[in-house]
Amino acid sequence: MRCAGSPTSLPDSRPLCRESWLWANWGYRCGEPVTDTIDEWADRAASELADLFDEAAVHEAWRRLRRVPPATELPCLVHCDVSSENLLVHPDGSLAGVIDFGGMGVGDRSIDFLYAWSMLEAPARRQLRPDLHR
Repeated sequence: MRCAGSPTSLPDSRPLCRESWLWANWGYRCGEPVTDTIDEWADRAASELADLFDEAAVHEAWRRLRRVPPATELPCLVHCDVSSENLLVHPDGSLAGVIDFGGMGVGDRSIDFLYAWSMLEAPARRQLRPDLHR
């Protein structure tokens, strides 16, 4: 399969398409700018969930997230749900496979590392970190 003269990627984080106009509107997965509408939604959600979460802490978390710089790499194929329920492992703990590709899309590969940060302990995250920049 080819995409505007550029090869598509395999699911190994190589760019899917080098023509920016083809991936510019894939939404949050490709670093779409957060709009005032999304900011308003976050504010409303923080207020409506104040009985469950500290509203000031939610606003601070959102403020900090808004300062994260946009992605600098071209989008690639991403699974979007690399949770423990979708990982198959051998008895020795090594990865055997990944299932449930229903949410697969095109986007920033960091999406698939979100689960790693929530599932892995600090030593494993330190080991994984250098591989993120390959």
